[in-house]
Amino acid sequence: MAIISIRGRDVDVDVEREIEDYNWYRAKWSADRLIACSPFRYDSSPSFYVYLQDTATAFAGSWGDSGGGGEHQKGHFTQLLSFLRDCSEEEVIEYLLEEYASDWDGTTKLEIDLSRIKMKTEVRGLPMSLIEGLTVHSEYLHGRGVSYETQEYYTTVYDEAKGLVMFPYLTPNGRLAALKKRRTDSKMFFYEGGGVPMRELVYGIDLAHRDNHEIAIVTEAEIDAMYGYSVTGILGLGVGTSSLTKEKASVIRRSPIKELIIASDNDKAGEKLRKQIESEFSGAIRLYSIEFPDGCKDLNDMTPHQLTEAIANKKALEPALFKVA
Repeated sequence: MAIISIRGRDVDVDVEREIEDYNWYRAKWSADRLIACSPFRYDSSPSFYVYLQDTATAFAGSWGDSGGGGEHQKGHFTQLLSFLRDCSEEEVIEYLLEEYASDWDGTTKLEIDLSRIKMKTEVRGLPMSLIEGLTVHSEYLHGRGVSYETQEYYTTVYDEAKGLVMFPYLTPNGRLAALKKRRTDSKMFFYEGGGVPMRELVYGIDLAHRDNHEIAIVTEAEIDAMYGYSVTGILGLGVGTSSLTKEKASVIRRSPIKELIIASDNDKAGEKLRKQIESEFSGAIRLYSIEFPDGCKDLNDMTPHQLTEAIANKKALEPALFKVA
């Protein structure tokens, strides 16, 4: 545990517990710090660090990347968690206070400095040239059950020289907002710098607008979303994380989607996401849940037959408005 200043108050936070579940590549844990490859860019040698305890030169929770730049070069703990969770820093602060400050009454979260809010008029996003000229079909994705047709539909590309599958996050008007890159020989992934923050994006939402999809399977990972579409023909949407931010919810709410089949991972984090989706959309969008077969952690663990059966036997969720206590 370490003392971290949050909203002007000292809170005893378990820094190691909060970050240990992330997929750190080539991680080396010691008593006072974590050293690993950067989670924000392609990094073959460990250059990223997080202090787990106060030291003579740094506060607990402070982090840095010797090869990074911009907002991903260094920062404080709540900022790091917001990047890792793809959510706003305000949501991280609220979570930490609820988790570690037992006497917090919830009023602190209202203290927002509005003077820092500025209108942004520039066009955000990345150039489409980043995904042009690359291989369209990935044998890695095909081996995960994602058909070539589905890869084309979602505009995924493969960089054979670097062994990277790329998942473009496109805006409703087809602009490249962000680009997630995943190695095919490990679970390591990172994002192209300069994109729109992931907390504002939903994978596949451009297809909902372009082709007027009214029903979708919502998952955590991009591959799960694509696999769902390959097997069932129902659009798959990936929130990209196990947390539904207000920004992501707004993106879905503004789309043509009228029905959502919730297929978050079959674990504690997935259960949290399912509850967030229910809370956010109950009464506004028709919601369904599915049953996972034994031994299946996520959608991609299911066989095509199991997935088809799960969708066919989906259960409608009762709107919270009509639930009886």
